[in-house]
Amino acid sequence: MPASVAVSNIVIKNNVFAYFPSIAIVEDGDFNMWNGRMVLDLNDWFRAGSPAKVRRWSPASLDKPLSQWALNFGAEQHGLEADPVFVNPGIGDVHLAQGSLLINAGANLINAGVVLEFDRNPRPATGAFDIGAFQHLAAT
Repeated sequence: MPASVAVSNIVIKNNVFAYFPSIAIVEDGDFNMWNGRMVLDLNDWFRAGSPAKVRRWSPASLDKPLSQWALNFGAEQHGLEADPVFVNPGIGDVHLAQGSLLINAGANLINAGVVLEFDRNPRPATGAFDIGAFQHLAAT
């Protein structure tokens, strides 16, 4: 990260990063954005076929599973590497299907002003949010 760029108070939580084609998440530099400037946690990182790895090229190489990277750098302490089980991702329906491990697995972000999901349905006032753009609504 260039020295002239100031990064602070960035929070990335409750997101699904799924079906990415690369085997790795690449981080250049010294991972200094995770040192108190950025919070990355409670996200799902799913890659079909093999687990994701984090790669860093400089100043020293790193090629570690996401879980080991999390332990070393304080990011994704509660992250998941689970198939999100979307309703029908082939046609773009990324609502969580019944049985997804992401249901009730996220942080409650009401105090941060998150009150609606992408379909404009309310997020729960108390208890866990679902990880992802949509709150799972049980069939009635």
